[in-house]
Amino acid sequence: MADKEFLENAFPSLREDLVPIEKYSNLDPLIIPEGEVTVSSPLRTASDIDSQMQAVIQLLPDDDSDTQVVVGFDAKYNVEVSSRGHVSSRGHTAIIQIACSKNIFILQVGQMIAGGRLPSSLRNLLKNPRILKVGCCVSADLRYLEQCCSEPKGSFVSAVDLGKMAKEQLIVKRANVSLADLCASVLGKRLNKNVPERVSTSWEDEELSKEQITYAALDAYCALRIYEALMSIPLPTPLTSETPSETAVLLFGEDKSCLIARGSLSPLSNEPLFDGIHLTPTRCVIKVTDVYVPGAIISPHKKQLLSTFGSPPFHLVCLRSRICVSSEPPLAFTPSSTSHTLASNTVSTTSDPASSYEPVDDGDATAVGIGMLMLDTADSPQDHPVLSTSSNFEIDAESKAHGDRVLQEVVALPWLPHIRSRVLKDPFHLFAQIYISVSHGLRVDFCFALRDAIFLPDIQDKNRIKAWGSIQDPPVTFAYLMRTQPQWVLKRCKRIIPPPEQLYLPVEQVLRTYGPLKDAKTGLPLFNAAAWSSSQKVLEVIWKGFISDPPGIALYRELQPDVKAGGLPMYGCFRGTNFTEGGFHRHIIEHTPTHGVSVRHVHACLLDVVLVHNMRVGTYHSSGRPYQGHYSIWLTNELREVCLTLHSYGVIQDNYKPPDGWVNGNFYQPTTERLGILPLPQSTCEASGMLLYNPELHSSQMHWFIASLQNTQCPVLPIHNSAEETLFRQFMASHGGGTELLWQNIILAWNEIANNKKEILYELNEHLRLYYTGDWKRSLNVKQTLALTLAERKEVKQNLTSTARTKYLPAISQAPLVRHHVPQGLLELNTKTMS
Repeated sequence: MADKEFLENAFPSLREDLVPIEKYSNLDPLIIPEGEVTVSSPLRTASDIDSQMQAVIQLLPDDDSDTQVVVGFDAKYNVEVSSRGHVSSRGHTAIIQIACSKNIFILQVGQMIAGGRLPSSLRNLLKNPRILKVGCCVSADLRYLEQCCSEPKGSFVSAVDLGKMAKEQLIVKRANVSLADLCASVLGKRLNKNVPERVSTSWEDEELSKEQITYAALDAYCALRIYEALMSIPLPTPLTSETPSETAVLLFGEDKSCLIARGSLSPLSNEPLFDGIHLTPTRCVIKVTDVYVPGAIISPHKKQLLSTFGSPPFHLVCLRSRICVSSEPPLAFTPSSTSHTLASNTVSTTSDPASSYEPVDDGDATAVGIGMLMLDTADSPQDHPVLSTSSNFEIDAESKAHGDRVLQEVVALPWLPHIRSRVLKDPFHLFAQIYISVSHGLRVDFCFALRDAIFLPDIQDKNRIKAWGSIQDPPVTFAYLMRTQPQWVLKRCKRIIPPPEQLYLPVEQVLRTYGPLKDAKTGLPLFNAAAWSSSQKVLEVIWKGFISDPPGIALYRELQPDVKAGGLPMYGCFRGTNFTEGGFHRHIIEHTPTHGVSVRHVHACLLDVVLVHNMRVGTYHSSGRPYQGHYSIWLTNELREVCLTLHSYGVIQDNYKPPDGWVNGNFYQPTTERLGILPLPQSTCEASGMLLYNPELHSSQMHWFIASLQNTQCPVLPIHNSAEETLFRQFMASHGGGTELLWQNIILAWNEIANNKKEILYELNEHLRLYYTGDWKRSLNVKQTLALTLAERKEVKQNLTSTARTKYLPAISQAPLVRHHVPQGLLELNTKTMS
C-alpha cells in the first residue's frame, strides 16, 4: 500500500464516495468549529511566520506573574514506506502546527530547516519557558528541531506530553498513547487517522492540499482541547487524618505505580483492631467496590492477594500512604463504549524486551512467505499431505501469550456495502507478508486455512462443481478438489473477499489458533515474533478495508466453458496482480540471463519477454483464444502495409481486408512509454546538478548504455566502487557526519565531481541516504567491534600466523602438468571408402 497516496493523487476519482474505517467509529468526529477558530493559510516566508509568532508571544503578561500561555504543538514530516508497509525512514520537519486561543497556524518550515535555520520569533517561542507546548511526543519534536538548527541541547523548553499527563490523572493506563486514543478517552470524539495524509510523502510540497491543511490543523487543535479538558479534571489528593468516612478513595500497589482497586474509606478505620490486625496511625480499613489487579498483594492484610478476598464489596486493611482521594472513577479502568470498534488499540510487538522470539531475516533459507507456499502447494498438493485436525500438536504457551498481546479481540459488524478504498492490496502480497518455517508440519494446513478465511466461494459455482463431482466415478467432494486440485477449482469458481466487518474475525481466529502450535519434530511454534508482527500488519490492512473486494465492481469475466467437465463455466479474474506476479514477474528469471552478460543484453531480453507475454496474454484476454503466429510485429506491420499498397494499385483482389483485431503501428505515432531503465525527469536532474546525456561522449564513457536510457551524462547508480566509497567518507568527514540538513548540498557537490571523474557516477539523494543508513553504519559497527575486541583477538591471530605452525610442515606434493594424450581407441580410417 506504499503507492496508495501517489495513485490517489494521480487519479482523484479514486477518493470519491469512500467510507474509510476509522478507529472509534462509533464516536462523532472531532471538527474545528467554524467561525470560532480560524485556521490560517500556510505561512511560507520568515516574515509571515515572525509576525504571527510575535502575536502569540504578546499574549504573555507584562508583569512577573506565573501566568503561562498554552499552545497545541505538532510537526509533520515526509515518511518513506517499504513494500511491506513498514515506515522505513522519516524526512526532516516540513511543517509545524501551533494552536493558540482561537487561531491555528500552519508553518511551512521545510526549506528553512534544510538551511539550518528557523525564523527568530519562532525560535524565541520555542525557547520561552512560559509558553507551554502541549501534544504527544512534543519533547522528541523539539529535540529534533534543536539538532536541525544546531541549537544547544535543551534550548527548546516547556514541552508537555499529554500521554504522561493523562496517565498521572488515571485517564489512560500507559503514557505512550496516540493522540487519537486520547481524543476518544478525554474528549469523547474521533480523530480520523485512516487517511492518506497520515503516512505521506507530500508534506514538503510547496502547495499543501485542503486535506493536508485540515489534517494538520486538527492535530494541533486536538492537543490544545485535550490539555484544557485534562486541566479541568481534579487530581487525586493524598488521604489525611481529617478525611471523613465513606469518602471515595483509590488504592495503589506497593510501588505506588499501579492502581489496583477502588472503594471508600470505611468507618471501621476508627476501631483499634480489624480481622486480627492492629490499626496503627499508618493503617486504615477501606471498603473495596472495584478490583483492577486481582493479583496484587496487600502486605498489611496478612500479605493476601486481592483475588482471595472474594467478590466485591469487601473490607481490607491497607497503608494510608497507598490511598488517594478521588470523587471520580478513573477513566482508564472504566468500561467504555469506545471498545466496540472493529479493532482495539494496536500493541507493538517490540514492547516486550524479554520475549525470546527474534525476527526472521527475509533471507533465511528456513523461512518462506506464505504467498510462495500457496503457489507451490497449488502446483503439487500431493507432496504436502493436509492434516484434517491439529489436535495432536502441542501449543507453545510463550508464543500464544505473545500472540495474544499482539492480536486484539474484535466485535463482528454487519455486512456493509461501503467502498473503503479503491486502492487495494493484492492478496498474493498479503500472504507473502508472513514468513514461516518451510519445515513446520502445519505450514500447508495453515496456508489453506488462511486462504479459506479470506476467500469465500460463489454459491452457484460451488454447487455446480459439487454436482459435477457427485457423478464422477468415484464421486469427489468440493473440499477434496480444493485440497488436491485447487488451481482447477479456482478457474471454475468465482470467489469474493468479504468486507472487513466479516473478514477480520475469521482471519484473526486462524492466526491466533495456528500461530502458537508446535511442530511435532522441532518443538517450535509456527509463528515467531516476526511472524506475529507481520500478522498484526495483515490484520491492520484487513481492518482498514484495503483487501476487501469493492462492492459493485465486476472482478470476473466468463471465458469458454469447460466441455471436458460437463460445460462448467471458466473465469478470468481481474483481482490484484496475481497474473502479473505469477505469470510474468515470477518467470522473468527463466527467460533472462542471470550473470555474465551486459546490461544491454539483459535489457534486450526483457523487451523480448514483455513483447511475447503481451501478445499471448493480450490475445487470450481479448478473444478467449490463444495467440497463433510469430512475434515479429514489425514484419507483420510491413507485410500488411505492402498488402494495402498493392491493393490500392489493384494488384491484389478487391475484397482484401486486413485481419480483425490487429492495429498496424506503422500508421500511428509511436508511443513514448519506456520499459526497463527509465529516463530521469528533467526537474530531478536540475535539482541534483546532473547534466543531460551527450552522445559525443559515448565512446569514452563508462556504462554509456545506462546513461543513454536515463538521459544523463553519467549513469545514475548506487555507490558501488572503492572510489565512490572513499569520496563518501570524505564528505562525511567534512559535512559533520551527514546530518539530514546537508544531503542536498552533498548531492550537488558529488555530481559536480562526477562530471569530471570517470570513476565517480551520479547519485540521487535517496542513494546516499540509503548507503548512509546501510553499508556506512554497518562498516562503522564493524570497525567499532574490531577495535573493542582487539585485545581478545590479538593472541589468537598471532598463534594462527606463527611460524611454529609450519616448522615441521612436510612438502606439499604437486602433480606435474602433462599434455593430454589418447594412446588408443582411435577409429581406423577406411582408405578404400575415401578413395
